[in-house]
Amino acid sequence: MYIINSVTCACFLLSLCMTSAEAKKKAELQIITEYKPDDCPRQAASGDAVHVHYTGTLEDGTVFDSSRTEGRDPISFQLGQGRVIKGWDDGIVGMCVGEKRKLVIPPHLGYGDQGAGPIPGGATLEFDVELMRAISLADMGLDAEGNELPPKKAEEPTDYKFILKLVAIPAIAVYVIYALVVKMFKEPEAPKVKGSQKKTPKKQK
Repeated sequence: MYIINSVTCACFLLSLCMTSAEAKKKAELQIITEYKPDDCPRQAASGDAVHVHYTGTLEDGTVFDSSRTEGRDPISFQLGQGRVIKGWDDGIVGMCVGEKRKLVIPPHLGYGDQGAGPIPGGATLEFDVELMRAISLADMGLDAEGNELPPKKAEEPTDYKFILKLVAIPAIAVYVIYALVVKMFKEPEAPKVKGSQKKTPKKQK
């Protein structure tokens, strides 16, 4: 009887542990990566403007919303700024463009006990999401606080006239020095004496 009671107690405790672990798992955001591209130059970060395709379902598989519906575009928002539910802000950070994830979002990271539209209160939500685009704050011309960055100064054109002056001045100086040196060492010409040239005698008639 003691052995049976011990086994029963152990099973009960194990059941409690499993139930507690399951409850904890349900209380946390679950991120399941379904596809990740090999080429991932940068990952989505808080503050990025992101474009995301999604399909949202309840635990029973009922689809309550989808951007994949014909004629609809991906949803766009600034990540990490509370523009969407907390489960999205946390679940999309770190995604590569083209990556696909399944987000299992507990109520406190979704729409809470009050629900929203077709989503009942206290519902755990599942989202199949695909990151289509991510633009950083710097690419949008904003700083970390969302303020507009000052415009970059345009590169000044090369001043070719100034360069020519820099080259021409030394060249002229060298030429002047050379001319002076040549003039100093040049032999002076003999002075011409008037009437020194022989006159051709006139023929006598």
